[in-house]
Amino acid sequence: MADLTPFGASEAPDATEVRWREWERGLFEDEALADRLRLLLVAPSWLPELTALDRTAFEDPRVVSRLATQVTPIRVDADDRPDLMTRYGEPDAVVVSLLSDDGELLERVAEPSADALVAAIDRWLARWRDERDEVLAELEAERVLRRASRPARRGDLSPATLDIALDRANEAGELPGSERVRLWLYAHRRRADLESERRARMAIQRRIDGAGFDPVNGGFRHCADPDPSCDVRLAEDQGRWLFVLAGIAAEDSEAHEWVLQAVTQTVDFVESGLLNSSGGFRHRPGGEQVLAPSNAWLARGLLACGIVFDRSDWRTRGRTAVDFMVQRMRAGEAGSYHGWDGVPSTLGLLTAQVAAGQALLDAYEVTGAIDYLHHTQTIARLLERQFHTASDLLADADPGAEAIGLLEEPRFSALDNAEAAELLVRLGHLTHDNRYVEMAYAILGAVAGGLDSLELEAACAVARVVDRVLSIEPEIKIVAFAPPGEVDSTADPLHAEALRLALAAHTVQRLHPEFDDVLVSQLGVPATAGGAVCFIAGEYGPLLTRPDELLPAIERAFPT
Repeated sequence: MADLTPFGASEAPDATEVRWREWERGLFEDEALADRLRLLLVAPSWLPELTALDRTAFEDPRVVSRLATQVTPIRVDADDRPDLMTRYGEPDAVVVSLLSDDGELLERVAEPSADALVAAIDRWLARWRDERDEVLAELEAERVLRRASRPARRGDLSPATLDIALDRANEAGELPGSERVRLWLYAHRRRADLESERRARMAIQRRIDGAGFDPVNGGFRHCADPDPSCDVRLAEDQGRWLFVLAGIAAEDSEAHEWVLQAVTQTVDFVESGLLNSSGGFRHRPGGEQVLAPSNAWLARGLLACGIVFDRSDWRTRGRTAVDFMVQRMRAGEAGSYHGWDGVPSTLGLLTAQVAAGQALLDAYEVTGAIDYLHHTQTIARLLERQFHTASDLLADADPGAEAIGLLEEPRFSALDNAEAAELLVRLGHLTHDNRYVEMAYAILGAVAGGLDSLELEAACAVARVVDRVLSIEPEIKIVAFAPPGEVDSTADPLHAEALRLALAAHTVQRLHPEFDDVLVSQLGVPATAGGAVCFIAGEYGPLLTRPDELLPAIERAFPT
């Protein structure tokens, strides 16, 4: 967002509209604004409630006047700056707060009507003028309390974690989110749990048949309790649900047809409404911003559906979205930028690194192109160097040099930590470097101790990854003598079948003895002939040359 027309204490008191400013360090160092309070509005730009507030409270002359002469107004798109949202806002909500001149939170204004805003502004202006020492002492006391309440509880990794999360998922009444459905699918595959499979199918059918899906234009609606009046369709939601639909279709041939219809409609919407000319996906229709988590999830969903439904065009589109991040949003050893709208923006957010890393590994497993693996290893190094804390949790870091107010304090996302741990587990299986798995264990031990207090979607993700790291899973290594991208009559059918296997968890690699010689040696893969070998519980099985040999070989190798 540009503008934000410069203004100061000399701004004309008869201003007719709010002159919003962007969040930047300069706003808190500008001598012309010294000692002046800030009003911070944090909300997703697509939220209908935001439009309503713009047309009511922020057009009220009393509010406009105060924001022109006494308080500096700052506006933040929560999707562009999730670091600010987690500290000052709430997901999918309009949050208006008053801040001190150095960004400390004074008050969140509940139900910010014009009257409520005027009352809050006047109250804090009076306190700031007459009781500043007392206010500063209160802010310092709150900082001390926040530091003391940071996560410190650790938990043992136990198979019971899956049961605890399943009990919560089964008892919750609201419309299930994608992580809850993924947990049910995982439980079915891990334990042959037919009840979990039934719940997963019912959840997705309820969403598609209800207002959670647009049957005319395609695409999943974002709202937690969708109704026809909520027609917000965001890229990340499309990617997450495509990923889930691929899982259901791979699991159940009976579901294949109705799932394919929903997938096709969603992909049509994505390509017509979200795809930009460079191969990336915009966060929402009508916007220009590409966000790393949204683009990464859509890439993952397209790759997964391309595999299950044997659609090379969907796989290509997914890979192109991954390449977009590599070419336009990657900053080398500094990881991934969060946003891109012609130029990259906001470097240093954990959620962007984790999402990009997972999509890169998906692209690596699908293509065998070693660069994707190397890029992911760069992200793993960054996670350890920049985000890993003494408590073993990964903390969202301050992007750049904007350590102002609450940005000085780390924030921990259980969902991002779970995704990061899964990323590291996958890297461990793909490289046989146990340091990745050890770090994943440490992260999960730090986050699993508070499982019962986590938001349900995060708890489901944590439990699924904890169970994955505690379980034996097959690694399928396919030796190809044609380079990646070229036809190999033995390796290609094996590769396609390995990717389609409906297992709780597994990794797939297409290896070339010459191009991947270092990795082949590191993995100890027998590479004297083309075919597939399964690495399970520390041992390689016999060489397989036919796709129909894969699943029986895995079933024989697992202990009963």
